[in-house]
Amino acid sequence: MTVLGLTGNIAHRLVQQYRRLSRLGRPGFRRKGNHRIRGGASTQLVHPLTINENQPALNVCVRLAPRAQPSFGQQFGNPDTLRIIHGYRFYPPTMLSYRHAFHAGNHADILKHLVLTLCLKHMNAKDKPWLLLDTHAGAGLYAIDSEPAKKTGEYIEGIARLWNRSDFPSSMAPYMAALQACNGGSKLRYYPGSPWLAAHLARGIDSLRFCELHSTDFALLRREFKDEGRRVKVEQADGFEAMKAALPPPSRRGIVLIDPSYEIKSDYPKVVSAIKDGLKRFATGTYVVWLPFLPSIEARSLPEKLKKLQADWIYAGLSVRGPATKGHGMSGSAIFVINPPWTLKSDLEASLPWLAHVLALDDKAGWSVQVSAGESAQAVDR
Repeated sequence: MTVLGLTGNIAHRLVQQYRRLSRLGRPGFRRKGNHRIRGGASTQLVHPLTINENQPALNVCVRLAPRAQPSFGQQFGNPDTLRIIHGYRFYPPTMLSYRHAFHAGNHADILKHLVLTLCLKHMNAKDKPWLLLDTHAGAGLYAIDSEPAKKTGEYIEGIARLWNRSDFPSSMAPYMAALQACNGGSKLRYYPGSPWLAAHLARGIDSLRFCELHSTDFALLRREFKDEGRRVKVEQADGFEAMKAALPPPSRRGIVLIDPSYEIKSDYPKVVSAIKDGLKRFATGTYVVWLPFLPSIEARSLPEKLKKLQADWIYAGLSVRGPATKGHGMSGSAIFVINPPWTLKSDLEASLPWLAHVLALDDKAGWSVQVSAGESAQAVDR
């Protein structure tokens, strides 16, 4: 993602095609000595545009006329759409375009949901109720034969490889049992998202809170849980902000799952800030953070920033191929768990070698488990 100023004829065409732009950035469009929006070579956007050169999924889509696309592509590398940032707000939040349906059941989902299942299983060992807050919940349940899933086919190299296996480690049994329960038969038809898994493992005394900004996925999520009653709260809300209101839970037992898409760079510092604030409000809570293996500086530095927090933690990484290069997607992902269950380390060390073997796309696949000094002065890396 690069921050650029918009100049010249491209700015003029954008203003013509999307007149709301003038309202969003009125103080930002100016000409020397003239604050009106004008066309021509000297028109410029003072507030910068954030252009995502790799992802067409953006908050505000400005569809360019075909004749404008080549010149826009040459200047910015993305001829179709752009995200407009004005101050600190995004316009409009309901037009966030990342949808997890395209990626459901991939290797990252398997790692994330395995860890979530293990954490929830540990929470159920006590009679006291717990809260699960999912900050980026998605649609909750995904059809493997849907058009988005078939378009990318990521589940084929992911959950489809596990479906008919019976040689998985015992530590993976709760996750595999939940997958079977979701499908209810011998055919893999659905992949359960974190909301479905949490609801499946939750007891009547437990509470679930799901946040999702995307309007389509929010509607699907709400429909999925419309009959669950008061124990499930589904919100079209910013999950980072929801943490402030939800923590601490009355029972003082809870898990916060934080798994943004990281489409925009601001997600990285938001994760760190949200956990810092969360620990102040709920120091004993378990925080489960998903991290992508990407070549960007932000993605590589985020784990180290999290390790500096004053808390016990476990870091578990799973790579299915060699390191990613720009524009070639994820090579794997990791889960960072703050205040982890004491059983999690041994469960991961039993599960990850098997997963790395089954999901490997080349001979550079691997896994790692690292723990904080408070947990243990060890690290396992294969």
